[in-house]
Amino acid sequence: SLPTAEPLARLRERLADGGRLFAIVGMAPVMRALLVTRVREGSYREEARFETCVPALKNAPLPSSFTF
Repeated sequence: SLPTAEPLARLRERLADGGRLFAIVGMAPVMRALLVTRVREGSYREEARFETCVPALKNAPLPSSFTF
């Protein structure tokens, strides 16, 4: 899983027209399974398939946390 959608944006740019990418995005306990399809250059369709909770990928960038 990816804690934020930021890395997903970089990955989807690598898709060919008609290419698909499946990813789980979010932080526990709420994560969404997403299917991203590249429709044409610069145009993507993103479908939320289901909610889940899985361990994060090793070395996945974590969002900055709130501190005082």
